[in-house]
Amino acid sequence: MRNEELGYNLVQDKELKQIIKEVRDTVHVPIREEISQFLTKEGVPLPQSTPEKPVGDYRSIPEGAKLNDEEMANLLSYNLAMGVNNASRGLTESIRADVGLIFTKIIINKTSAGLTVKQYLERHEWLRVPPYYKS
Repeated sequence: MRNEELGYNLVQDKELKQIIKEVRDTVHVPIREEISQFLTKEGVPLPQSTPEKPVGDYRSIPEGAKLNDEEMANLLSYNLAMGVNNASRGLTESIRADVGLIFTKIIINKTSAGLTVKQYLERHEWLRVPPYYKS
């Protein structure tokens, strides 16, 4: 989530800024809250979190010291995809149904958000597709 807070401060495109805000507010904050409540209920102590980043202004950051909109959108897409991969692994390894349900919700929410980001990347011709395999 800190990555999204930083990205929100860096991006210039209003649509991308809105996508980042929606991913944070509708995907990652609810996931964090559900996992925190679940772990607390189970008696698992939670680690201390880093403080939230304040809203800043991208114009005050030098050009070479920040990610541009294309890089930030691709990073967001990558992070969502990795979240789906990790949640899938958690789902296959969980033996409790309630834990599996949490991982299933994560997969669904991150996949839905990933589709929105993919459509954004395609519209801007920023989607990076690996080369085709040639035998």
